[in-house]
Amino acid sequence: MSYIDDYSLQLNREVSNIPKFVADMIILNAGNIVNEVKRRWIIGKSVDGGIIAEYRSEEYRQYKIGINPQAKGFVDLHDTGSLADLLTVRKAGNLFEIYSTDSKFEKIGKKYGFEEFGLSSEEQEQLFAEIYDFVVESIMNKLWR
Repeated sequence: MSYIDDYSLQLNREVSNIPKFVADMIILNAGNIVNEVKRRWIIGKSVDGGIIAEYRSEEYRQYKIGINPQAKGFVDLHDTGSLADLLTVRKAGNLFEIYSTDSKFEKIGKKYGFEEFGLSSEEQEQLFAEIYDFVVESIMNKLWR
């Protein structure tokens, strides 16, 4: 068997491990993923790029501006901080989900949409670009060591 055949076999073996490697990378980056969601919430930004919502009460809006002026009076999904503090990433079948173990998770998800607990398209692109770069570098390192 030639060295090209050896590299081909090793490359095929590494490629077959990519899904597991990507899954491991997502779990290893769970803290960064959660921080992206928290960062977006604190400024009242929705996963779709707009605002999460507006408060119905002007009095409560003014109260929230006093607590968190960064959200400029828009819904920021941050009151006690427990919803954000208890965010986590878990694997659900072939997918991953970001959820909170806080008791308000279901209520907030139903009210504002469970998608608010996810990454925006731009955040997903950035995450997968970083994972892609790491996967390619790892495969190349294994092939050429």
